[in-house]
Amino acid sequence: MNDRLRELRQERGWTQRDVQRLIGIDRGNYSKIELGTRYYTIRQCMKLAVVFETSMDYLAGLTDEREPYERSKVWLAEISQKEAGKAERKKGLSPELRNRLFGLRTEKKYTQVKIQMLTGVDQSNYSKLERGELPYTFEQCRIIALTMNTSMDYLVGLTDGKEPHKRKKNIC
Repeated sequence: MNDRLRELRQERGWTQRDVQRLIGIDRGNYSKIELGTRYYTIRQCMKLAVVFETSMDYLAGLTDEREPYERSKVWLAEISQKEAGKAERKKGLSPELRNRLFGLRTEKKYTQVKIQMLTGVDQSNYSKLERGELPYTFEQCRIIALTMNTSMDYLVGLTDGKEPHKRKKNIC
């Protein structure tokens, strides 16, 4: 993942400081992300996908397809509201995103216990995600997207299309 991020940055001729300013992250933390000694937060991954005009799936190593999914108009409106007030950090998923998560689970006819078995995401935490009491972690979003055969971008509302880009083989 870190090689992809470095490559995208260097292709644009940007320094780590440039990216750090664009997404509002401490330069030391950004450096650690590129080095692979620190993971993205879900919010950082979203911002990086937008800044680098790619998908979260590409940044997470789920696909080799660099092209972003078509961006959601709902997300574009929501992100500008959230940036205006940082209170969103304590909130969980919006009603629309909770409905997406619930809809995917019911389409697959999975119980929350089955989701726990398939993903390792604790059933209690998954339930809180669906109720909007908890935001995704990066790894939860990644593993749920794989399990539900959708994109991370769809789960966080960056796109409205459920279909993911072609997956890489042997993804863990």
